[in-house]
Amino acid sequence: MEVGSGQKLAYTIDEAAELLSLSRAKLYRLIDTCEIGSVLIGRSRRITHSQLEEFLRRLEAQDVAASLHLRQPIRQFRRTQGA
Repeated sequence: MEVGSGQKLAYTIDEAAELLSLSRAKLYRLIDTCEIGSVLIGRSRRITHSQLEEFLRRLEAQDVAASLHLRQPIRQFRRTQGA
């Protein structure tokens, strides 16, 4: 587990929500739907640095896939218009 100097290993819900620019309620919904992972330490819920990174990697991959999917019909449309 590589974490830079001074970087936290796990964040509170409030800290993670602030890092992601989300509300606490939205972050709890993401946790409830298993879109973002979290861990329990005693009775405290934390989101690890690696869980935040994995969440963002998945979002980026989905965005790229959606972008490619949306572009395909446009290319086909332009080809049929020029033919």
